[in-house]
Amino acid sequence: MRKTTQLVAAAAMTMPLLASPLRAAADVVLDWNAIAVAATATTQNPFIQARLLAITQLAVVEAVNGTAPRYEPYLGSTIAPPGASAEAPAVAAAHGVLKHYLPGSAATLDAARVA
Repeated sequence: MRKTTQLVAAAAMTMPLLASPLRAAADVVLDWNAIAVAATATTQNPFIQARLLAITQLAVVEAVNGTAPRYEPYLGSTIAPPGASAEAPAVAAAHGVLKHYLPGSAATLDAARVA
């Protein structure tokens, strides 16, 4: 029952981000950072939450760096086609990591990805 209450609370914190009129102007990386914080708030252990946030942000950095390489890759070299958007890989990376580690939040994460 407690997990259900925490999931509802996380969804309630995420939904204003999705419905905000400023959403279109917001930076997708910051948006998904907020979504990750809300989604990982359901974990009982703050160390697990920090670990999940670090994994998510590393995946996003690698994805964005693959579209416009400015930094030495941490995980490997992924190069996107010329002219590729940095937003799509950032969303895909954050969504993929969070959905993998938090399958109970899949519906909320899928809705955020679509938005």
